[in-house]
Amino acid sequence: MRPKARRTTRLGESQLAIGFAVGGEPGSRLARKLAMPVSGDTLLRMIHSAPLPDFVAPTVVGIDDWAWLHISVIVSSDFARS
Repeated sequence: MRPKARRTTRLGESQLAIGFAVGGEPGSRLARKLAMPVSGDTLLRMIHSAPLPDFVAPTVVGIDDWAWLHISVIVSSDFARS
């Protein structure tokens, strides 16, 4: 635990996982039911300050033409396999 921290590392990781899963206010309600009260704004702040995952450039890219409203979607076939 960091000095002067208001939550343990374990509690912070659990709250962050809840925030990523369901968002701010819904996460706040869920965390309160799980006896880990936190505000929705704090969950959003935690999500915003979380480190981004490493970016891996796609090796194979395809274009999927979607007929609804004439939208083309660029799809990485590597993403579909993971």
